[in-house]
Amino acid sequence: LGPSQSSPSTPQSSSTPSGSFLSVSLSSSDSDTSRQPKRIRCDEVLSSSAGDLIKQILQTKPGGTSILEEYEVTGTLSDGRRRQMVNILAAHMVETEG
Repeated sequence: LGPSQSSPSTPQSSSTPSGSFLSVSLSSSDSDTSRQPKRIRCDEVLSSSAGDLIKQILQTKPGGTSILEEYEVTGTLSDGRRRQMVNILAAHMVETEG
């Protein structure tokens, strides 16, 4: 990285292979940014399916409905309810996954 960083400062290096490497590097970073929305959409899908799974688990477990009700009313959970939710979800994972 050191030599390539110093070579663009000299006018002669723009026609050298390191100059073409720099343009390839820029084009690859452009393609990385074009892939980013796909990752976001994938994360959104996973997030919504994870949310659906959590709702389903909480609806079937004792105490889960009170957690869902608090979240719907306030948009957040108190520390006690959050701990209760984590315990319910962890117990469910142990039951299903072992």
